[in-house]
Amino acid sequence: MIDAGCAPTSATFNGLMRAHVRSGRTQKVLEVYNQMRRMSVAPDVITYNFLVEARCRDEKLDDAIKTINQMVHNGCAPNAHTFNPILRSIQKTGDVNSAHRMYKRMKDLNCRPNVVTYNVLMRMFAEKGRRIWC
Repeated sequence: MIDAGCAPTSATFNGLMRAHVRSGRTQKVLEVYNQMRRMSVAPDVITYNFLVEARCRDEKLDDAIKTINQMVHNGCAPNAHTFNPILRSIQKTGDVNSAHRMYKRMKDLNCRPNVVTYNVLMRMFAEKGRRIWC
């Protein structure tokens, strides 16, 4: 592609990242992301979402949260797809307080929850016997 004079875009790298995320190859996801940065291609919300998802699949919740912080610092607004893998990871731990904090963080960033977000939260609170707030 580069040899043919076509400069890669975030969509190009996101396609590669998607394949590696679906295959569970987090190291490859990170390699593609690093190559993207070396080529000065700006990541977009989809790029960050793949990074978050890959880190959550590897049960590296702290790294996923750091990715959101980096994303916001770089001026990229997260969406519900950014937070849903984190909330699913928190659900697995059953840490209701962390779920509350993450939901608050979402709201603080003006990120609108979607159906998946609410389903994950309702399932978690139902399992824990807690009331749901919105």
